[in-house]
Amino acid sequence: MNKGFDETEARDPMDSVLSEEKNEAPADLTAENDTSIQNETASAVYLPKTGQPFTYPEVNEEEPTAPQKKRTAKRSYAAIGAVLLTLCLILGIVGGVGGMVIALMQDPGIESGKGESDGGGLLGGQNGGATIYQGMPVSIETVLSEGEPMSVSQVYSRVAMSVVAISTSRQMSSGFSGGFYVTTGAGSGVILSKEGHIVTNYHVIDGATEVKVTLTDGQEYKGVYLDGDPAKDIALLKIEPQSELIPAVIGSSDALLIGQEIIAIGNPLGDYPGTVTDGIVSALNRRVEIGGYIRTMIQTNAAINPGNSGGGLFDRYGRLIGIVNAKNSAEGVEGLGFAIPIDLVFEDIVEIIEDGYIHGRACLDLDVKIITNPTDAFYLYRNQTAGIYIQLSRYDETELSVGDRIHAINGIEVRSESDLHSVLATLTPGDEVVLTVGRIKAVTSGFFTSYKEEYFEVTVPLMEYVPASSITFR
Repeated sequence: MNKGFDETEARDPMDSVLSEEKNEAPADLTAENDTSIQNETASAVYLPKTGQPFTYPEVNEEEPTAPQKKRTAKRSYAAIGAVLLTLCLILGIVGGVGGMVIALMQDPGIESGKGESDGGGLLGGQNGGATIYQGMPVSIETVLSEGEPMSVSQVYSRVAMSVVAISTSRQMSSGFSGGFYVTTGAGSGVILSKEGHIVTNYHVIDGATEVKVTLTDGQEYKGVYLDGDPAKDIALLKIEPQSELIPAVIGSSDALLIGQEIIAIGNPLGDYPGTVTDGIVSALNRRVEIGGYIRTMIQTNAAINPGNSGGGLFDRYGRLIGIVNAKNSAEGVEGLGFAIPIDLVFEDIVEIIEDGYIHGRACLDLDVKIITNPTDAFYLYRNQTAGIYIQLSRYDETELSVGDRIHAINGIEVRSESDLHSVLATLTPGDEVVLTVGRIKAVTSGFFTSYKEEYFEVTVPLMEYVPASSITFR
């Protein structure tokens, strides 16, 4: 029986099937080689304080005012009366605000797209001009004591405009002959801000040369890649909307319960945007290996199909609680879909919007080329092994040069982009690593020349990965 997981966007037929499920896989499991045309990803941990306002730092461009000198005055009855009057006004305002807060706390409903959230905190972002809305998480106590959840049709009417269809184009090399061909793919995304920030899976847009975002009303926009993480399967796009967008309200995946009803909205097969399916939370904290990465995800029995990747998983109050990521496509398997918990990716989203990139990711100070075809490797570098080849080294005092192949990092063999990211994800900027590098040596015997790869080791420090702001797609 073929048992495997699929990243759920429509792909070119050349794409390979992902690796088998490793339920409760150990954290130190080594990632397998990923030879699929498009790689995939995941995220960092953030536990949003539900109901509490969070504001991005604002830049104050006004000149600071000089502190005023304190002035003293003689005590008088008029002054005492003014003080008493002021205290009365303050008490009245405090009472009014307190009543409003109590009223809001009694209503678990939420409104999206208006800068307000009944029962939730407004995550207002002025840095980068983005605003994200966060609602209160649903708990069993809230559902029973504060009201009933919405029907599927009610949830859909509230959140459908927040889910988009994504189509991609990718220019592929046909080999050393120099020819090219174009592959296409499809996925989904969720609008996070009125300013056009859209979250999706990294594997949906990985390697794309062009991305098109289609709104529910049919408007089409060019998507620009801001940043993402292939080890976390998360990516953030930006469009320049010509009309007002309706962003999703972010809930809390930590508050989910097994058996809780949810709905998924996406673009299955790339041809059916806005498709809604319903189900329950089948399991929480499910450890699954996909494409060499072990992720902790939400398991659901809601129907998930190719093209749903990057779409939204919503609770019955219309709050975004996960990003649809994968399904088990093994023969005879039904109802095994997975989504990335929103709490595991929220901090990354905030950092990308706020600073333009995800902090704390380690990288080598090298430009590398991933070669998957041994014929291409031989044509370019006379090496007959697919792998990671150095294009440029910025380490001043090392022996690294163009055409060297990175064989291993700290003794762990790396042959693909997912291998590389899996190793680097366990390290931090500033760490020193030992690179095992292969270099081709030409050996001439008579009229014949053969090529042999010889290995040597180099110790180099890791840098923090900061993507170039001018890059839209790799």
